[in-house]
Amino acid sequence: MKKLGIILSVLLLGAGFIEARGSEQTIQVEYKPNAKVKRSPSSVPSQKIFFDEFHDQRSQPRLLGENLEDKGNRVMVVSSDPQAAGNLVKSALNKEFRNKGFSVVGSPGQAERIIGGSLVKFWTVETNRYNTETLLRLEVRDKNGRVHFQKNYSGAGKNFGRSLSETNYNESFSDSLVMIVEALFSDHEFLRALTEKPAVLRAEEKTPHAPPVAPSPAPAAPGPPPPRRGGGRGGAGGAGGGALGCGARRMKASLCAQPGRRFPPTIPH
Repeated sequence: MKKLGIILSVLLLGAGFIEARGSEQTIQVEYKPNAKVKRSPSSVPSQKIFFDEFHDQRSQPRLLGENLEDKGNRVMVVSSDPQAAGNLVKSALNKEFRNKGFSVVGSPGQAERIIGGSLVKFWTVETNRYNTETLLRLEVRDKNGRVHFQKNYSGAGKNFGRSLSETNYNESFSDSLVMIVEALFSDHEFLRALTEKPAVLRAEEKTPHAPPVAPSPAPAAPGPPPPRRGGGRGGAGGAGGGALGCGARRMKASLCAQPGRRFPPTIPH
């Protein structure tokens, strides 16, 4: 009888049942989709990409879902690893992008584009069916950390089967990620962000502009022409004295009135 109990326990665990521990059940998380990724990108870029960590922003990262079949006994489904959900996202994207021919590398130093982000929602409710909802905030960066693209993607997974089945939970988790992968392969803006190159500055933009040259001062306006030499006598500078004055001929009063203006002496005939 004891041997029969041991055999039955082994069979149940092998079938994917979760070992019960009161109102909290612990499962191992892995990528096991029921659905297949049917969509393919219109073109596969040649750029090398790296999948970074997806940080779990939920307040309790270990929580994965709940079983509500018995309303009087709510069972929480958890993981022993608080990074299990984020690692599942990374694992799913790595696998599906490789399957479509993307050049996925193992380190950010080798990559031309880095894909990462955060996990906003990851939750499964089990009643008569398994229902998973996943919300992912994804971004594309270059190796210098510049963000080229950022967008939220959501996915849903549905499944049915035995109660508290680890296999069914993983299938429901994974199917929600298959939906997100298909949305990425259909998103032209996302695919463009993997291929676009940073803008190259023109030569005149790279070289600093020379400071403007100040215009040369305009030459001074020429003064009025010197007075013509007169032939008659008159005025204070008249007769042979060499004195400065307005000369024998009468000049305009404005010129004679200018102080300090020197005039050539009037030469008597």
